[in-house]
Amino acid sequence: MEISAAEARHALHEVEQATLRSNRSKRYRGSAPYLILWGAIWFVGYSSMFFWPALSANLIWLVLDGLGLAGSVLIGVKTFRTRDDVKKVNGRVLAVFAIITLFMLVTIKVMQPMDAAQYAIFPALVLSLAYGLIGVFFLRGFVWLAVAVSLGSLVPYVFLQPWLSLCIAVFGGGSLLIGGVWMRKL
Repeated sequence: MEISAAEARHALHEVEQATLRSNRSKRYRGSAPYLILWGAIWFVGYSSMFFWPALSANLIWLVLDGLGLAGSVLIGVKTFRTRDDVKKVNGRVLAVFAIITLFMLVTIKVMQPMDAAQYAIFPALVLSLAYGLIGVFFLRGFVWLAVAVSLGSLVPYVFLQPWLSLCIAVFGGGSLLIGGVWMRKL
């Protein structure tokens, strides 16, 4: 039985599409542990801003960010341990994290004075931007994550400001957790 040129092209196209779907699924699953980790950190950090505002702005977030960075590095080492490009990938991830963190810190310093609500919402919005860009260029599911985190931050900022930190904990941290669990199952 001979295969026509059209049938061969169609078969190759199907293989290519299956490969693309498989690679996309691997990238989603690879993102899941980071989202779950940072979702938990957001939940604890923003909840602490609501319940213990004086303590959380410095000490609790400093500890949580340190744990998140260490956890992210460990996830990266575990994920890419068998690949030759572990240093390059982890270096890029750390560089992006450092650039975003530096941008947020410098912007907070330059834009002072900021009230507590602005201080609470700014990191959520910057990270929503980062998730949105990941979604536009790499994994479309991150666009929905960006929308959920943005709306979960902006709506309470406008309408429920006394509850802002708790809303970001629930909607922002919850969106990251739910997104991570969903991506892990892909």
